[in-house]
Amino acid sequence: MAHEVQHWQNLRAAIADDEPLSRKKTRLLLSREPGIQIVGEFNGLEEAVAGLKKHRPDLLVLAIEIAGKNTLEVLQKIAREELPALIFTTTYDDPRLELFKSRSLNVLAKPFDQERLHVAVAQARAECFS
Repeated sequence: MAHEVQHWQNLRAAIADDEPLSRKKTRLLLSREPGIQIVGEFNGLEEAVAGLKKHRPDLLVLAIEIAGKNTLEVLQKIAREELPALIFTTTYDDPRLELFKSRSLNVLAKPFDQERLHVAVAQARAECFS
């Protein structure tokens, strides 16, 4: 029974992606998820890092690459306790996709649908409330 309660815990979410259409679709799909409050939306890495400190989201949906920079490298500079649960997004043909999945990263290949996002959000909830 406790697992059901955790499943519906509210999450404060933020989106970081330099592609406006991708951000818009992610926002739309996230807004359909129960218990999700979108607290920030960022189109650059510096903006995302500042937004993490300001808004302190529980979940960050983050493009693996923003403006040609690998976001994983930027995240390594942030203290682990300050990092929210992460859902990475990348193009379906990214050659690194299987590598990321093999390292147990929560990764969605674009374009993704509501069902795939729902599974990723459920994994993030479990991470946040375990």
